[in-house]
Amino acid sequence: MPKAKLSNVSLLQLLAEVNKRKSKLSAMIAQRDVLNAQIAEIQAATGSPIEPEKTAGRKPGRKPGKKTKAASAPKVAPAPKVKAAGGRRGKPLAIFVQEALATAKDMLAVGVEEDVLAAGC
Repeated sequence: MPKAKLSNVSLLQLLAEVNKRKSKLSAMIAQRDVLNAQIAEIQAATGSPIEPEKTAGRKPGRKPGKKTKAASAPKVAPAPKVKAAGGRRGKPLAIFVQEALATAKDMLAVGVEEDVLAAGC
């Protein structure tokens, strides 16, 4: 049977549950004291304290659930390399830059000095 949500339980029912658990508390404390006495007798008889066995813990390293940047980055396939007819992959950089500067007159630094002086700097 599923547990009832706390928001659906009345205050009187919650109070009754608290009182029920409080009434069992003294019996549980007495039981704990008896068990502690038995443990002390066993330890005295064997001459060494009994240590609980260690449980296997988490291995050292990264915390579970925490993703590294490389693992969370989307995987993108590399662009295919397209080679030109002569076995080369394109124009040399120097030729590409010359053609780009030849067609883009506004990118040249010809009038920069006049513009700076005109701005008053």
